[in-house]
Amino acid sequence: MADIRRNVDLRMSKRALRTKFGFRTDAHLAVVLGVSAEVIDAWPEGENVPAELIGAVQKLLGHE
Repeated sequence: MADIRRNVDLRMSKRALRTKFGFRTDAHLAVVLGVSAEVIDAWPEGENVPAELIGAVQKLLGHE
């Protein structure tokens, strides 16, 4: 069950992740993920979590 939940969460788009945590801007998302704003800006709005952000998103979602 945890594997299914983790995979579903990693299929979230940038927009869905911002909404889940109530972030208004990409800048907030960049700060909590510990990456530069440029990295977040390069993530297309409707696409799943990019490979280079999977670890940071898993940590944010509590799936370390």
